[in-house]
Amino acid sequence: MKMSSKALTMKTLNSKLKANTDAERAEFSTEKHKSGRWIARFFFSILFLALTLGFSTLLHGQATAYQGKRLAVYRIALTKVEHQGVDLSCTLVNTGREKVQFPRDVENTVLEWDELEVPDILKGHEKSISTALKELKFDLDPDEIQKNQSFHVSALAAPEDDGNLNSGLCGDLVFDTAYLVEYNTEFMRVRYQISNAGAKAVNLQPKQSEGIPKTSINVYFVSGTRITRGAFQAGTSYLEKGKETLDGWLRPGQSLYGEIIFGLENRTKFAQNLVLELDPLLISNECKRTNNTYAIIVDF
Repeated sequence: MKMSSKALTMKTLNSKLKANTDAERAEFSTEKHKSGRWIARFFFSILFLALTLGFSTLLHGQATAYQGKRLAVYRIALTKVEHQGVDLSCTLVNTGREKVQFPRDVENTVLEWDELEVPDILKGHEKSISTALKELKFDLDPDEIQKNQSFHVSALAAPEDDGNLNSGLCGDLVFDTAYLVEYNTEFMRVRYQISNAGAKAVNLQPKQSEGIPKTSINVYFVSGTRITRGAFQAGTSYLEKGKETLDGWLRPGQSLYGEIIFGLENRTKFAQNLVLELDPLLISNECKRTNNTYAIIVDF
């Protein structure tokens, strides 16, 4: 039996309505599923953040809330070297969101400065620099810059020196590196780094009243990499208090930096390489002498 056109139209319409309803239900189910996943992700993010903060507090103790105070220190430079201390200058920048006033805000201000900018004479005295910076008096608004801020750093107290090299605890001076930085037809300039790899501080400049000379560095022209009978002395440099070191001491783990300039009168085509010898007169109170030389191969 044939259906009337009206019945056919109603049937078609009902089919379309059912299809739309099913599509809407599927879309609603999908949106509900997405909403559930978003809520779950948000919940786990909050949980992860809480656990991270709690673990950080356990590691570092009770956390101090950051108050938006941050101070950056740039361009640390020597202005004057005095007895047992140095005068320096620097540039201060308020990189935080709030005004910084020292010394009132010392405890809740993040102090940032690059230890690589420290002058050579102050290597190993970074803690003294930080202490001196915290004793400054100034007011800085956010993004404000203060140039040529002066401050003073005092030398650390001299360590005890019993002079007993047989106790098993003594200093050990070693060359970390040495390299040629300038070379022309008249002279060479060598830069070096020396560290104390021992367990006790080394006195580089004993009392001059006793007639003891300073700790020195000799440079030789050699044919190989060792000091032999055919070596020619090229020059000598002395480790000075107030020059390579602030107080004449090199403590365990500390390093000093210096350079030596010497002429080329004794250089020959058979002795073109360089060997640096540390403390040839055995002045310093260290107990290991077999690592006190450093060779530089010169291929030109």
